[in-house]
Amino acid sequence: MEFEKVESWKMTGTFFVDNLVATYDDLVKVFGKPYGPSSDGKTRFNWVLEFGDGTLATIYDYKHPPFDGSSKIVWHVGGHNNAAWRRVISRFYQD
Repeated sequence: MEFEKVESWKMTGTFFVDNLVATYDDLVKVFGKPYGPSSDGKTRFNWVLEFGDGTLATIYDYKHPPFDGSSKIVWHVGGHNNAAWRRVISRFYQD
């Protein structure tokens, strides 16, 4: 399913849904460059994506220690419901 990267303010009201284990480099290949760190310092990388059906999804490195871009880490996936995680996983493994 197609998606577009949308403004970070659209993540308001989203919540943690599930995890995705991946490298930073692989996420950039699939979803493009992320937004920078959050204002509270709890995340350094944030993607805010809207899929063709209107599902909003976020991917972020919540309170994760520094890592190298080729290391697999556990990323948080958020949204307004479980559809967000399903869209992210489907798109990630499609590419």
